[in-house]
Amino acid sequence: MMLKIYPDRRWPAFLRVLADTVVFFWTVVWAYLGWLIYQTVMVVRIAAMTGRAEAARAVLAYRAVSSLSFRQLMSASPDPVGDLAEHRYDRLATAMMKRAGIDPKRLPPPDLPELPPHRER
Repeated sequence: MMLKIYPDRRWPAFLRVLADTVVFFWTVVWAYLGWLIYQTVMVVRIAAMTGRAEAARAVLAYRAVSSLSFRQLMSASPDPVGDLAEHRYDRLATAMMKRAGIDPKRLPPPDLPELPPHRER
């Protein structure tokens, strides 16, 4: 006896295929969002461990300008492009971290001295 995955009649088979397709795309979207959040967490964690917090702020600020909506950008900074040009990354990086659901305090404050770069032995 062979196991049947889909019904023989057209309408029930179509509904089953449609439901499977929706579930597949739903899973892909959530996997992509999880990957984005995970990536934003590896940037923050590694930056804090290696003493490259300013570089992480820069990456997050550029990412904020490229991915946040106009309204989110304007609420984070009145001049996002000027902030990038003047290397003022704090407000944009904070907005990007908040969007990803990460506490902005995970990065060391900019006024603390940064550690020397990590070297392999």
